[in-house]
Amino acid sequence: INTVGDIGFEIDTETIDGVTTVVIHPDLDPLTDTLIPPGERLVCQLVYRVDETLLDGTVIPLHLDQIVMSDAFGNDLPTIGQDGSITVGERRGDLTHDGNINVRDLVLLIRILLGKDPYPAPGTSDFFVADANGDGAINVADAVYIINIILHRVSKPIADGPTSPVAVSLGDFQALESGQLVVPVTVQSDGVIAGMEVTLTFDPAQVQIGTLQPSERTSGMTLMGHVQDGTLRLVMYSISGQGIVAGDGPVFLVPVTVLNQSETSPTLMLSQGVRANHQAQVVPVTLGTNTVKVATLPTAFALKANRPNPFNPTTRIAYEVPQRAQITLAVYNLLGQEVVRLVEGVQTPGRYVVTWDGRNAQGQSIASGVYLYRLTTSAGFSQTHRMTLLK
Repeated sequence: INTVGDIGFEIDTETIDGVTTVVIHPDLDPLTDTLIPPGERLVCQLVYRVDETLLDGTVIPLHLDQIVMSDAFGNDLPTIGQDGSITVGERRGDLTHDGNINVRDLVLLIRILLGKDPYPAPGTSDFFVADANGDGAINVADAVYIINIILHRVSKPIADGPTSPVAVSLGDFQALESGQLVVPVTVQSDGVIAGMEVTLTFDPAQVQIGTLQPSERTSGMTLMGHVQDGTLRLVMYSISGQGIVAGDGPVFLVPVTVLNQSETSPTLMLSQGVRANHQAQVVPVTLGTNTVKVATLPTAFALKANRPNPFNPTTRIAYEVPQRAQITLAVYNLLGQEVVRLVEGVQTPGRYVVTWDGRNAQGQSIASGVYLYRLTTSAGFSQTHRMTLLK
């Protein structure tokens, strides 16, 4: 035991069978009254030596029992005790082992989450340190924990997180105005998400992943990804404490390029998703659509034969758009009169399918017979096919 400062007290200790008795008493001078002044103060330190075979991260509990305190007249004083513990070795979150938790520790943790550095083996001191929030797993919640320490947010009000499971899905692949194919990753939540971690898998012989693009919902957040052996690991967080706002929609886009188009379109699969709230707690996740097929962009405008044909009551009409253009798809009778306009607007490159239910523009069912459907574009393309409605 080490005394702290000159408080005019002596400290005696004795340890028997794991029980240490500490007696703090004044100097035995009958001419003086030595008292500890009111207030909170440190009067001594207990110094322990632990077994060298213990792993870093081992927690040794300490219990306070039989606390007795006296005033200057020998009267018993009320006391309150608080148990403690000794943690062997490192501090949770201190990945740099420098005694501090700062952005350097966050960088090292993100490298682990992205797969750039090895994942620590459970039971080791490295695992203990990387598991910053102490929940037995290493994930984006630990990054949020470190960010909270950096921002001194532990004792400040924090935005409410989701109260129900967060739904994560892959959207249908689409083309940007530049012609780049992207696959959106969507999130539906009823609260703010502080961080997210996603793993996507694909065939690297068929698909190449480009630079990830955040959406408006994740403005101000850091988005980092790492691709290795057909696996994309992604982490999203904010060093300023921002989050993914509540709602439903894309949170980022994954640019994809088809390298080798085969008879079957290559796929992108969502295999894992982790979300964390601002309290550094993992939020339950449900996976929606976790697999999408990725195809090359069309090279020319095309209007496909409707299926089925003849049909009753609905048929599907497919068409292809190789460049951004104004698209009009309409149905006509044999007299050339327009029955209904199915598509009217600007569309980006891609493959589209429209379903017609045999109704006119007023929503009325039309008679059986032969009808024409025509695709026209602002690029000068026009094509017409016949179809038969049977009732």
